[in-house]
Amino acid sequence: MNAVILQLPAKAQRAAKRRLNRVDVDARHSWMMENRDKWENEETEGAKYETNINVIRLTSELRKMWPDEYGPLTMARMRRDIIEGRKRIEKRNRVKAWLQSLGADLDAITTPEQALFFTFERMHSRELSTSA
Repeated sequence: MNAVILQLPAKAQRAAKRRLNRVDVDARHSWMMENRDKWENEETEGAKYETNINVIRLTSELRKMWPDEYGPLTMARMRRDIIEGRKRIEKRNRVKAWLQSLGADLDAITTPEQALFFTFERMHSRELSTSA
């Protein structure tokens, strides 16, 4: 009779979740809202701690006065905004890499509009060369 010994893999320990407090999430959210739409930004993480008490109070009052436009800034909403902003930056970084593969000079292209026009010109020139 032959016996086969079967060894199961050891249990993997899950890494502890790192929970951020309200101040840290707010700082990351502020940074993301400021940098997610900037063409020149390629970073996906950052923090902007607001230290000016007047800005903090003004923002709080705006949220109270116009809840429909600004709404309550809950932890879930801030986390969702951070995730969506990160996705947007990562997509823009992929577009920049693609443009670079087409031969674009990213130092000369400083706006999304310039990138779009570069792409149109490049595609139009390819159509002309293949049809000729």
